[in-house]
Amino acid sequence: MRDTAQSASAEEVLLKVSGLTKHYPIKKGIFTRQVGAVKAVDNVSFSVKRGETLGIVGESGCGKSTTARLVIRLLKETAGSIRFEGRELTALSAGELRTVRRDMQMIFQDPYASLNPRWTVERTLLEPMLVYGIGSKGEQRDRVQELLTHVGLNPSYAKRYPHEFSGGQRQRIGIARALVLHPKLIIADEPVSALDISIQAQVINLLQDLQEQYRLTYLFISHDLSVVRHISDRVAVMYLGQIVELAETEKLFATPLHPYTEALMSAVPDVQGAKKERIILRGDVPSPANPPAGCAFHTRCPRCMDICKTEAPPLKEAAPGQLAACHLYA
Repeated sequence: MRDTAQSASAEEVLLKVSGLTKHYPIKKGIFTRQVGAVKAVDNVSFSVKRGETLGIVGESGCGKSTTARLVIRLLKETAGSIRFEGRELTALSAGELRTVRRDMQMIFQDPYASLNPRWTVERTLLEPMLVYGIGSKGEQRDRVQELLTHVGLNPSYAKRYPHEFSGGQRQRIGIARALVLHPKLIIADEPVSALDISIQAQVINLLQDLQEQYRLTYLFISHDLSVVRHISDRVAVMYLGQIVELAETEKLFATPLHPYTEALMSAVPDVQGAKKERIILRGDVPSPANPPAGCAFHTRCPRCMDICKTEAPPLKEAAPGQLAACHLYA
């Protein structure tokens, strides 16, 4: 993980999410009456400081990718607040949001599906500049050449099409596209999970180098704990649409507090190679359409108490600088 020492200006909060919620209605019958809701994201709150990387981890279906799409406004929230540089995004018109989106870009999981197969690399990278009317034709083409160089691709590749590249090269093109408009925040949604393990480290190192070069802030979504540990300054752990623990990366991996986090960390090899006792969780993740009462994790928790079955624990400071949603720390 990179050095987290930051200047006072870098400590400013760039993104603040409060009570973010996304419920998908379940409708049945002739009159399509709503009979329930899938709680994909349920009352999520966090902040991201300027210049830092916040990792969000959890099992498949926990809501981390939905959270990413809500933040960048690809999905409309059911409730909650999203403030970017102090500006409330949920209240913006389409025109106002278009302006803000210059500063917020996304790197998608599938580097092939996210690229237009009929466009050359040059056309893909030119498109954002054409949409926003940035620069002359000469300046735009210079920018394309510059970006390809910065992401480790030969500028002569600009005339090629996506199918002519490997998965790692396509993801580098996706990263270059995210950088075109000089964004302040990049949301990376599982950016290396579709790549060969041998390529993943190269892309992660590239992201870190670009962060330093362009002074970027990352919201990094992943299910791979080793990747998150390497790149993140802080980590939020999600379970069934909620954040159950949030702390600095090394603190979280050294002393996880929430039983779910403990189980996740038990599967990660120790950096010194020491063996750890593996915690096996029983049962399956409950359906977000019918979450359990009380603590969402109580049906699988080895330390479940009576209060866990009836009362949902708030996310609060359980140790200095470490938040956990668990009745063990009430």
